[in-house]
Amino acid sequence: MSTPVTNEKNHHLRQKLLDIGQEILQQRDVSTILKQVAQAIREHSPFQLVAIILFKRAVDPKSGKQERIAQMLTSGLSKEEETKLQQVAASGEFIPSQRIIQKGTALGGGYYITPEMIPEIIPKGIKGKVSQPGAWGAYDNLYFLLRQGQKVIGRLSLGDPVHGQVPTAEELAPMELFVNLATLALEKVKHTQELSSFQQRLQGIYRLSERLAQMEDLDELTTQAVEIIREHFAYDHVTLFLKEGETLVRRGFHTNLPVEEIRLERFERLAPGQGVCGWVAQHRQPALVGNVRKDSRYLSGHPAIYSELAVPIKEKDEFLGVLNIESVEEDAFTHDDLELLEALARQLAVGMSNIRQRQRLQEIVKEQEWSNRFLQNINATEGFEEVLTMIIQHGIDLLSPKADAGNFLVWNGSKKVFEFRATVNREDLGPLKKKITLKQEDLVELTALAHEPVIFTRTFQLTHPELSAIWKRFGQLPPASTIAVPIREEEQVIAVLSINNLDQEGIFTQDDVRKLQVLAPEIELALSRARDHERFRELALHDSLTGTYNRHYFTDFILKEQERARRSSYPISLVMVDMDHFYEVNDRFGHTEGDRVLHEVAQRLMNNVRTSDIVVRYGGDEFLIIMPQTARAKAEEVMQRLRQRLEKWDPKLSGMRISISFGVSSWMPKGRPSLELVLEKADEFMYHRRRASSRARRARKQAITATPRSRSKAKSSKKR
Repeated sequence: MSTPVTNEKNHHLRQKLLDIGQEILQQRDVSTILKQVAQAIREHSPFQLVAIILFKRAVDPKSGKQERIAQMLTSGLSKEEETKLQQVAASGEFIPSQRIIQKGTALGGGYYITPEMIPEIIPKGIKGKVSQPGAWGAYDNLYFLLRQGQKVIGRLSLGDPVHGQVPTAEELAPMELFVNLATLALEKVKHTQELSSFQQRLQGIYRLSERLAQMEDLDELTTQAVEIIREHFAYDHVTLFLKEGETLVRRGFHTNLPVEEIRLERFERLAPGQGVCGWVAQHRQPALVGNVRKDSRYLSGHPAIYSELAVPIKEKDEFLGVLNIESVEEDAFTHDDLELLEALARQLAVGMSNIRQRQRLQEIVKEQEWSNRFLQNINATEGFEEVLTMIIQHGIDLLSPKADAGNFLVWNGSKKVFEFRATVNREDLGPLKKKITLKQEDLVELTALAHEPVIFTRTFQLTHPELSAIWKRFGQLPPASTIAVPIREEEQVIAVLSINNLDQEGIFTQDDVRKLQVLAPEIELALSRARDHERFRELALHDSLTGTYNRHYFTDFILKEQERARRSSYPISLVMVDMDHFYEVNDRFGHTEGDRVLHEVAQRLMNNVRTSDIVVRYGGDEFLIIMPQTARAKAEEVMQRLRQRLEKWDPKLSGMRISISFGVSSWMPKGRPSLELVLEKADEFMYHRRRASSRARRARKQAITATPRSRSKAKSSKKR
């Protein structure tokens, strides 16, 4: 039975562990969290032996899958005891979580284990110094599982309580709360690390796309691809197969396992349908296999392999090969790995197609010499619109002196319209670029566009009902002569290149059409590369969850913006924004809802600042807003308005509201303050504002909850 003294002690312990838990939730390093957890347990609980292990990935105990240790920390053990425990962990022979759940006695959120329940705890465990007959035994342990939904990400093992007794559930209640906070902190850090890792790997592949486009040798291309996989994927085998006739031939290979143990002869050449890679080649689809032992398609090359991921390398409908990685760990690869490997395969396909196309173009006579220059210039151009402009200019040069202008219509899949994305010598369209759009049905009348380039005159367009209506909507006259070239991707028109003569009708001939037809395949390749390049660049510079810019972009942007501001003598304001008590959203509603709220808050931040301002996810639930040409007073005004709007917003969290704290740091770049100082000031202002806001809320709450009697006393006191 609990006593007032016990209750007060437990309350004090709970509050102390809550305070420590709050500090842990702010940490961004796993090792630091583990050390703080172990230290807090030893200082504020009776347990003197602490061991914390984290698994490489979350495992459902009921699945029977092996738990692999990624990290372990102990406290209170001698060097010999710690070495023994590390050896047991490394061997993989530690007691699985499912056995602890099945055999242990549930106690205060944990599981109490004795040698009678699990005999192997004696050879695999550590003998405590405190034991009392009928109470806590020398090899007894209390386990807390670190849960992530139905899965377990690690566990906490406690032993050797100083009082020698088995704690009661009531005594362990504060400990259970603390363990839950520690698990949340670890989940948060792990999630952040995974996002950071994904961004770094994505940036690596983005850089690869630039290198691949410059390569002219297929062997160099395959070697470079294998090298990139070595840098950005966790694997034990990587193999690159290329299609030769109806079979797959191994052209690239690397392994972390002893080569003499691998049956390489089985993978020199694969027939259609042979092994997982043969299946991928046959079906033109990726294969993600968590356990190859359970997959009938698997062709064994090494007995230690458990996981395999294979993706097809294809350019449009042409199958070129298979990119394959394998691991000795079960379920080693995720859908992130699949997405990145497919992106790499697309870049390989573009690179391989570029190589093959260049090899063919080298055999073409003088009439096609311009094609070589065209490809070289395209490959040296990075931005999407720069590539479009380069293509237009080459089309004009090809038909010079007949052609003097041009433009590009490009399909925007998200808006379901064609947009004018680039123009050359079309001053009439320049100011309207991206504002002029065409729906897909607007091009239905141009039936020839589905098959081949077509010639239009101004007279034809002005007398054609649908075309004349389009130009009337634009408020423009069509060019005197136009050759329109459809650019397709898997039989879908994704762009239309128009080469014009602005003044002379009927100047283009079928021979001119033929010349541009020769250009069409090169345009398709260049556009495919440029679109992927633009997509990679966007992904590499943006936070995948919130859609805001990431820290990589922020560092580059702020340095350039400071230099512009220094030359023009205008101020910059930097706002640090932090969501108040955001951990409560994750705690009460789960991480899926937390991610949704984080995304929606980010959208509201972006929608409530100027287009010249940028919003950056700085980490976790922290954002930065950079406001060029903005003094502090104006930035404060904008943020106060934004804060009020957020407080009125209903995030659909059962009545829970979202609020933010912010700090503004403004400066004139002429003084060249360090970025660290600017961030420190913004953080300091935010901290003081949050404390002031908290005090104000507490005062309002006290005023509201004051009893009528206390209020009447206060009034009487004033009268006297």
